[in-house]
Amino acid sequence: MSNLDRIVIGTASWRQSYGTIIPDTGLSKKNIYNILDRLLELGINKLDTADSYGDVLEVLASYENLDRFHIVTKFHYDQYNYLNSRDSVLKQYEHLENSATTSFMIHNPNCCYINMNEFVEEVTKQFSSKPTHTKFGVSIYTPDELDDCMSSVFDPQMIQLPFCFGDDRWSQSLGQEKTRYGHKLDNLDFYARSIFLQGTLLERKLTNVTDNLKLRKTLKNWWAFIDKESIDPYQLCLAAVVKADFLNYIIVGCKSIDEINTLAKIILSVELDEYINILQSSFTFERDILDIRTWNLN
Repeated sequence: MSNLDRIVIGTASWRQSYGTIIPDTGLSKKNIYNILDRLLELGINKLDTADSYGDVLEVLASYENLDRFHIVTKFHYDQYNYLNSRDSVLKQYEHLENSATTSFMIHNPNCCYINMNEFVEEVTKQFSSKPTHTKFGVSIYTPDELDDCMSSVFDPQMIQLPFCFGDDRWSQSLGQEKTRYGHKLDNLDFYARSIFLQGTLLERKLTNVTDNLKLRKTLKNWWAFIDKESIDPYQLCLAAVVKADFLNYIIVGCKSIDEINTLAKIILSVELDEYINILQSSFTFERDILDIRTWNLN
């Protein structure tokens, strides 16, 4: 699989404000369709979405070439309200039924995966088509949640996790998990949703909107590091994710054709190796900073 084949385009900001300091109303349908057309021209045919991303599912449903895209979407599993969880999945499936494949991520791993295997079996029976091409997985935040998932009775086919430059948590955790759950890990696809690639940590204005003092100090050190190295932080972060060979797919949020073209240029550039070499530097983020839930944004 080439690096370009690993790219999944995130749609969180297409119809709402997401990952930015300045509020954003999102893209028009026409702009979204133009982006989708350009993605197909470049050979990128994977999208990441959710029912909480505004009305993006409805917009995707009316795109004429949706059958050329493989889509991963997320839902919240309520172990105490089966019907709500089932209806959420079925509604999303109805919107995305014409896609090449539609897969689902559980977005609240603290559900303990009670009855998840039964839930998946029951829901897929109600799909009108493609049940054999539909996967279910889990979207998590920390290595501890990965351990909870692996030790549960639920057998996920995908794991989505946050990953960025300076993050060594997952490689260490996976080394431990393989000893105990090798049979499960062998059949998993890992998706990276990179905190840095969302652009949030790269926004220098972030220091003005967070009361997390350790995060402020870390960001100042980060900016000093990239200024000293005279490098493009976006390219460095992308190189870090590409270098992690345990990741099958890389979710990158893009909301314009220019951003899509820049992404493709970076991924296909031989200079990417130069950025990967820079990763041997000593800069590392403290683990408690890597969890976006500790940022305390105002």
